[in-house]
Amino acid sequence: MTLFGVEYPCSLYRKTIPVCDVCHEVAHQATACPQPNVNAYHRCGLRDLQARHTCKYNCTPCGRSHLTAAKGCPKRFRVPFLLKRRESAKRRLEELTSMDDLDPQHGRRDRCSIHF
Repeated sequence: MTLFGVEYPCSLYRKTIPVCDVCHEVAHQATACPQPNVNAYHRCGLRDLQARHTCKYNCTPCGRSHLTAAKGCPKRFRVPFLLKRRESAKRRLEELTSMDDLDPQHGRRDRCSIHF
């Protein structure tokens, strides 16, 4: 991308999962935390902080041993809504086609409609 004659590198933006620094929960940030009085330890998410606390890293979205939503986290990025909707529609279609849809009494197929 060129801006005022200077070339800058750019890449596509991918939405990440917001993680709260206060309560260590996902899906919101610290500015909109529903539990602002809860202090969770940033490494493991433990709520009762102790003076001599030893813990392991614990990522909230994936459960692996790294900081929550670290750069290497496989669940760091949000799946776009349209992609989720397509995947669920594809799963529903596969379920409907895999079911035995023959009517046992009449020996013919049931009529069904699929809405996307």
